[in-house]
Amino acid sequence: MAVALITLLAASLRFATLGVQSVGLDESLTMLHVNTSFGAMLSHVARSENTPPLYFVLVWAWTHVFGHSVFAFRSFSAVLGSLTVPLLYRFVAVRRTTAYATYRFLAPHAVPVTVGWLRRAFGDRHADIVVQG
Repeated sequence: MAVALITLLAASLRFATLGVQSVGLDESLTMLHVNTSFGAMLSHVARSENTPPLYFVLVWAWTHVFGHSVFAFRSFSAVLGSLTVPLLYRFVAVRRTTAYATYRFLAPHAVPVTVGWLRRAFGDRHADIVVQG
């Protein structure tokens, strides 16, 4: 029950700020990539990006289901960032005390909340750190 409540807190903090910031250059480039056809998007990513295309493929599918607004676009990484919190709990659940302490720190922490809405492939790197750490 506590895990669900802390995850809900993490999600509410991430979703509350999705429309606050204006769209930055990197974010606008990603939005341009995903607002084209799938083939055109892959072609643009292959020519202009140094990262593997998985992020772009996933966010392209997300925006074609949930819409192309800034909120809908940013919600993809907000969902992934929110899911990082229970993922972290799962990895440190060997010691319950440590898990809850870490979990309560990560859910409202400014870095994952802020980085969680950056709309580029590196915006979801904190999930990679949790999985690899």
